[in-house]
Amino acid sequence: MSLSACSYVRSDGWFVTGAAALTIYFGVFLGGCGMSRLPEAVSGNRIEVEGVVSVRGNEPFTALMVTTDQRNSYVLSFFDDAQRGAIQRETPGRFRLTGDVYVGVWYGRSFAHLAVARWVRLDL
Repeated sequence: MSLSACSYVRSDGWFVTGAAALTIYFGVFLGGCGMSRLPEAVSGNRIEVEGVVSVRGNEPFTALMVTTDQRNSYVLSFFDDAQRGAIQRETPGRFRLTGDVYVGVWYGRSFAHLAVARWVRLDL
């Protein structure tokens, strides 16, 4: 029996190609990335903050952030694009935001994130 470079025979006689093994690997392990959602916030991490919301970062990796009067900053995350678009159209501005705090990654570093549940513009 001749075998190609990308296949092998298991000891019990089953023939499995490398392409099939890679397909299964990518389907199982990387398929979960497509179904990812916001991280679950730990119970009791709901906070309310007031501060200036602005767009930070460089295109195409920009993020909405709030900076409080105490100089705490949070990357804002939203459950849908419509909510993000609505607040982004009104930035920069002063807002009161309510949401769940969690640690996420921004520009390759751990950073406080706020999963926004409610927001109100204050400086109209």
